[in-house]
This record gives sequence, C-alpha cells and structure tokens, in this order.
Amino acid sequence: MFGEVVARLKAEHPKLEFYGEHYVPPQPWPLLSQIVTLGYIGMILLVIGGDPIFAAMEIPTPEVILHLRESQLSSVFMIFMVGNTISHNLLNSGAFEVHYNERPVWSKIETGRVPTWPELIKNFEDAGLHRHLS
Repeated sequence: MFGEVVARLKAEHPKLEFYGEHYVPPQPWPLLSQIVTLGYIGMILLVIGGDPIFAAMEIPTPEVILHLRESQLSSVFMIFMVGNTISHNLLNSGAFEVHYNERPVWSKIETGRVPTWPELIKNFEDAGLHRHLS
C-alpha cells in the first residue's frame, strides 16, 4: 500500500518527500512472536538431533519426534513454515499511518481500514496539500 500511495502522489507532487517505517505492535504481540520463534527453532533442533537431550533427561524419545524423523526434511520445512508464519502474523498489524506537515491524514489503527484513494486525496487536501492542475 505504501508504494502505491507514494507512486501516485509522486506523479502529482514530484517534490514531496516520503518515508515509511515499520510499526511495532504493543506488547504482548512481540513477546508472543519471540516465544513462537524459540518454540519452532527448539522443535527443529529436537527433530534433527534431540536424542542426546532426551538421553540426558533419561526419557525415551517421544513418539511425535520419531514420527517427524521418518520424513525429516519435510518435517523441518513444515515446522519452519508454520512457525515462521505464525510468528510473522503476530507482528503484522497492517498499520497504515499517513501524515502531511505533521498533521494526521489517515490512521488505519483508528479507523480499522485502509482508505480509498478519493478519501486519501481529500484528507491530504484538507491538510493543506493541493493538486497541481495541468
């Protein structure tokens, strides 16, 4: 969305400068994402070489680990993909904040939705940015 907005505004206002930054969601989402990441990395390590760990704890290797080892490459890939997707989605807020001259133009956090192009242009004009008519 950011790239589309920048491209369309640059076409009409080539001298405008744009910047975007990542919005970090509030806790507990970053913490949960880290926990999920540690969990899937730990699971991968157990599938690849967990026998010494289980032996040190004097417990048999769990059936689920033995089952995952039957198709180790597929299992590791699946654990990584699912874990990484969950971890990423916990941090993905979809935030979309737009300001012009330090005035808010649009906030997806407040509205809960992405603006339409006419709404965004109207809000820019309300904030003092006027179209160059050719």
